[in-house]
Amino acid sequence: MKMKQGEFIALSASTMTLTALGIDIMLPAFEALREHFGLAPDSTTTAQVISFFFMGQVSQIIFGTLSDRFGRLAILRVGFPLYIVGGLAAAFAPNMAFMLAARFVAGMGAAAVFMTTIASVRDRFAGDQMARIMSLVLSIFLFTPVFAPFLGAAIISVSTWQMVFIT
Repeated sequence: MKMKQGEFIALSASTMTLTALGIDIMLPAFEALREHFGLAPDSTTTAQVISFFFMGQVSQIIFGTLSDRFGRLAILRVGFPLYIVGGLAAAFAPNMAFMLAARFVAGMGAAAVFMTTIASVRDRFAGDQMARIMSLVLSIFLFTPVFAPFLGAAIISVSTWQMVFIT
């Protein structure tokens, strides 16, 4: 059964937001991370949590090639678990080194999902219609960095920094 256009757009926008959400939701958690790992209040070590997520994004090149060879669904089946496992591992990281490794894995998962989503839009649409759909999907994607820190702050107000990573 073929997915309706509106459903496809909603799914594409949702999956692409994972990358921005994975970065921006945790910004309000930096202070709690410093306290949890015994870092100085002015430590910039927490910024590495974002850097390692971005480093995982380099794997877009690999996942793009693999999705052409093995199909989009196969790569989504790899990407989502990497993203989820990376987030869970980061939430329960016993030390900062483990946290950074977990964020790298989550970044790889987000890269797989992001790349596969873009390829899927190109597969399904062409020309002006593809440009319109990509514009809509990317507009929703670009809204995420505005919304995600508020979500992270709301979660921290009722729970712990670990719940931000689990989310």
